[in-house]
Amino acid sequence: EQITDAIERGARVVSGNRDVGSEGNGGAFALEPYILCDVDHTMDLMREETFGPVMPIMTFSDDDEAIRLANDSPYGLNASVWSRDRNRARGLANRLEVGSCAVNDAVKHVGIPSLPFGGVKESGIGRYHGPEGLRNFSHTRTVAIHRRMRGREINWFPFRMDIYKDLMAYLGIRFGVGSRFHRLLKTPALLGRVLRRVNR
Repeated sequence: EQITDAIERGARVVSGNRDVGSEGNGGAFALEPYILCDVDHTMDLMREETFGPVMPIMTFSDDDEAIRLANDSPYGLNASVWSRDRNRARGLANRLEVGSCAVNDAVKHVGIPSLPFGGVKESGIGRYHGPEGLRNFSHTRTVAIHRRMRGREINWFPFRMDIYKDLMAYLGIRFGVGSRFHRLLKTPALLGRVLRRVNR
């Protein structure tokens, strides 16, 4: 269906049986490898996942356009960048919105258990393999131990108006929030009381 849609929208078949779905094509469960040119993102072939031997080819004028076209997809599992210039290829790989990218290879890293594998966007969340993959199969427990000798923190319930005012004054003096707090600098007694309370 994707190939038929692409051809009807102007794609040009470079290789493959043009009579899609015919008996000569092997029936419903067999498909000759296809190469199509003149494709664009109005075609289902370029907007949906294709599970078959189909290679759509698009041209681009510069790196920016190539990245824009590659990222114009709801999916982001894997990508490949091919170039004789490894530095340029690495720069392009870093701009692709994918979970992983191979340079001058295709999906090679899936077989490397030390590297995390997974997608972004509609290609899923989370990773398997690598340290990130191990963390996905674990549960993190947080245990916070109160080490202060005081019965309560200054910002805990129940609130008292005098503590609230002192805290507001301290924040104003410390961070200079509003001209009203600046005037408190002229009250050394209040400043000392606030600092003593906060630093207990």
